[in-house]
Order: sequence, then structure tokens, then C-alpha cells
Amino acid sequence: MVNAMEENFQNNELIKDFLQEVGNIGTGNAVTALSQFLNASFQLELSTVHFMHYQEVYHFLGKVDALHVGVFVEARGEISGLFLFLIDQLLTEKIIQTLLGEDADFNNLNELEESLLCEMGNIVCNAYATAMNGLLNKSIQCLVPQLCVDMAGAILNVPISHFAFDTDDILMIETIFKLGEEKYKSHILFLPDYDFIQNIPRFLE
Repeated sequence: MVNAMEENFQNNELIKDFLQEVGNIGTGNAVTALSQFLNASFQLELSTVHFMHYQEVYHFLGKVDALHVGVFVEARGEISGLFLFLIDQLLTEKIIQTLLGEDADFNNLNELEESLLCEMGNIVCNAYATAMNGLLNKSIQCLVPQLCVDMAGAILNVPISHFAFDTDDILMIETIFKLGEEKYKSHILFLPDYDFIQNIPRFLE
């Protein structure tokens, strides 16, 4: 199944064009939603969409031993897969400072801080789910988000070990934006369900 998935995902231009458009629209949705959530102006600097094998993500991110916050949102229905919003320590602390007006101890986040980060990740993941829904007009149900604070490499292992997705292919959107006077980088990853990817050409007819 993985080999068939690889062939469809990597070589089918229709699927790649669709996912590229999801990245473009979803990023716009996410920036608008984050500005409202934080009551602060997010200014998009650059958004790039990458298609790669799951193991390549480790090399792409570089410092996989650096601490990150990851928020997982599983999508079910005619549109199915797993979204992961991944942010590093610097951005996490900036978000908490913006929302709560206080400095955060990244190694000891309290319940309120974790709840806010989880809600932010949920907003971002749903922005991309909404983009897919708008392009395909198919049903999607986003489940309750799950938050994980760990090294990036450990967070990336979660989908394979806990969600048992049957593909090695992934869509990753890297976004660089300004919050205040500083620039930050975040990543949204989408692990598509095999059946969903198989059905995209039919959905787009």
C-alpha cells in the first residue's frame, strides 16, 4: 500500500496541485485566525509547501533534539488524515507572552498555558481542514486536539507509533511570519489517509 501511495502522492500532478492550493489557502486562513486569537498582527513573510517522505522531515527540520510544542488534530470523514502544528520554544514563549503578558517557563508550562497553546494549534489545523473542505466540498470532522511538549524528533514519532497511519508521505507547509518586530517560523504537517489521497482525483471531477 505504501508503494502505491508513494506513486500517487509524488507523481500525480493533480494531487500535488490540490495540496499546494490547500497550503496557500490554509496559510491565509491560519494567519487571519491567529491575528484574531492573539489580538495581534501576524504578517506573512513566506509560505512554502513541500512534499516529502516522512523520514525526510527529520533532516528538513535540522535540530530534532530541540524542544517543541506539537498539537495533533485527527481528521475523519471523506477528508481524513492527521494534522500536526509544530512550533519551537522561541515562538511558544512569544505566544504566551502575547496572550498572557507573562514570561513562560517552557520546561514547566502550566495548565492554562498548555490549554492556550492547544487551542491555538487547533485553530491552525482547522484552518487547513477548512481549506480542504472548501476546495472539495466534502465532509470532515476534526477531533479533539492533543498537545505534546518534547523534542521535535520525539513529537514526529507520535503519528507513526500512536495513530498507525499507513503512508510514508507527507505534506509540510513552512511559514515565516512577523509578530511584532521579530520573525518566526512554524510548520504544519499533514499525513494523509491512503483512501483520501486515492479519492482526490475523483473528488475534483
